[in-house]
Parts: sequence; structure tokens; C-alpha cells
Amino acid sequence: MDKRKEKYINYVVNHLVKKTEITDRYIIFPHNHNKNYLPIHSASPLYGNDFVEYIKDTYGANTMREVETIYNLYRERIQSLINNE
Repeated sequence: MDKRKEKYINYVVNHLVKKTEITDRYIIFPHNHNKNYLPIHSASPLYGNDFVEYIKDTYGANTMREVETIYNLYRERIQSLINNE
């Protein structure tokens, strides 16, 4: 991955993590427009059309490969945060 793309993906992941609300019981993901709360033990962000469209519309991701890379890094960061809290 070239440096520019890597920097862009890190920016997106950092921004997503900052916009994710984690309480002692629930997680609220920025791409979940219904604001449904997920129990903290289901630490994986929701991956589906909402996530894909959110990443494409908000951050301008052009390919599914970019979306998948962002999702995988985001999921790792969220799980890490939950395990360290």
C-alpha cells in the first residue's frame, strides 16, 4: 500500500474510533443511523450496507477493498479498546 493511501486509511480509522461511543455496557457505532446500542461483549462493529455506505459517503472510499481494510483495522482498534478498559 502506498504511503498516501495508508495515511488516508489511518485517518479514517482514527476518526471512526473517535466517533464511537463506548460505555461500560454498550457500544454505539457512528455508522449505525438507528443509534441501536450493541452490548459491549459483541465488540465487533456492525458490517453491512450501513457501514459500507457510511464509509463511501463520508470518507470517499472508492473500492470494497478499501472499505474492508478500514473495517478490519477499525474492528481491531475497537476490540483492543474494549479489552483494555
